[in-house]
Amino acid sequence: MCCYRPRPGTARRPREDRDADADHRWPVRRGNPSSRLGGSARRHSRRRTDHSTRGAPICRRMSAGIRRGLASLSALSVGAPAWRTVCMRSRLHLPRPGEMSVAQRRVYDDVLRTRGNAHGPFLAWLLNPKLAEPAQRLGAFCRYDSSLSLQESELLILHVAAHFKCGAEQEIHEPIAKHAGLSEGALATIRAREVPQLPTERLRLLAEVAGELMATSHLSEASYRRATDQLGEESLVEVVAIIGYYALVAFTLNAFDMRME
Repeated sequence: MCCYRPRPGTARRPREDRDADADHRWPVRRGNPSSRLGGSARRHSRRRTDHSTRGAPICRRMSAGIRRGLASLSALSVGAPAWRTVCMRSRLHLPRPGEMSVAQRRVYDDVLRTRGNAHGPFLAWLLNPKLAEPAQRLGAFCRYDSSLSLQESELLILHVAAHFKCGAEQEIHEPIAKHAGLSEGALATIRAREVPQLPTERLRLLAEVAGELMATSHLSEASYRRATDQLGEESLVEVVAIIGYYALVAFTLNAFDMRME
């Protein structure tokens, strides 16, 4: 049943006539489709838009999070000195992600992929990507791919940091070492450059090897024999590589006064 009732004295126009001049009722304004609608229609359009987002709260939350993240990045970049970044501060003019060359960005992305952040010497090394790429790959091996456990490698790293008095290296690695199982007492003892009380013979041997290398730059014959007997030659080579790599890290952090933000 048709619900349309014309007012008395009026007749409804044929449909084809209404369609013929439909495009002339409201002027079309490019870039603002809603301007084609009348007041009532615009209000209904807004209500339909509101209803369309009502069923997607996750999208709204994600959009809000993205907006907050962009605002935070803007706040960090506006007024910040050129040599400051989100994670590290240095006397060097460290490269920002948005200003990196293609080669720098490739190495930077590898660092983030393997470590989750760019804490440490990487931003300094990125001033020369040809240095940064092999250096960060060596570091990834020393930290993640050697035969040593995380607790053992962190023990070596903290001995290097204490020897070179590298506060940034300690700040980065002490929480990792604690999570890996080293006690607060052991961390404090290593920080004071003293011999820590460690629970296993293998950890104690690693601490002795690191201490002797730091103090004399050599391993005595007796220390070498003990190390190869308990660790094997392959693992001992890895131990020396970890100590050497993190000595490079400590020199970089100390020379350029690099600190966590």
